[in-house]
Amino acid sequence: MKIPLRILTALLPTFLLPGLVLGEAGYTSANFLEIGMGARAAAMANSFTAVADDSTAIYWNPAGLGLVGGTSLSATHGQWLQGVTNDYIALSQQMSNGGGLGLAYINQSVQVANSTLEDAQGNYTGMGAPVNASDWALSAAYGDRLSHFIDSGFFKDTLMGLKVNLVGQNAITPVGNAISFEAGFLQVLSREHLTIGLDIQN
Repeated sequence: MKIPLRILTALLPTFLLPGLVLGEAGYTSANFLEIGMGARAAAMANSFTAVADDSTAIYWNPAGLGLVGGTSLSATHGQWLQGVTNDYIALSQQMSNGGGLGLAYINQSVQVANSTLEDAQGNYTGMGAPVNASDWALSAAYGDRLSHFIDSGFFKDTLMGLKVNLVGQNAITPVGNAISFEAGFLQVLSREHLTIGLDIQN
């Protein structure tokens, strides 16, 4: 049985995955970014990397922004135990060349709590000022079909996307900021009714 070249090309990223999974438990930061965004994705048990075709593609797979038509807006609010809240808002816009541009903001915070004071020996000395802690991320992404950059009909159903994140953490005062990058890939196989997606996160 001969497998078409375009299907082999689409499946190539899946063979590379084992070599890309190098992270170890306990060695990550900004773990709040692992919380899935969007009700549609949550209803699919966060299996959304190859389906992302709305503004939440900024989170799941920036390549999916190339499939978004017109303007798309998504907002999510989560209220957890112990006063922890998680908010997400994303806006995407189809560009004149057919690509998609998106902006998103994520914020996770803990309700204000009173701090306590202690002396040099660790003895309680009273109540301190109210404190709050929060994590946030601001993202900008772009996704488009490769055929808009490479003059070939072979890539008309191949999409790529790039995303940059500015991530910060606050606890009373700003603790730190960082920049991270992501790259996404989508291959649409119309005849097979199949879409293959890959999102590489930093």
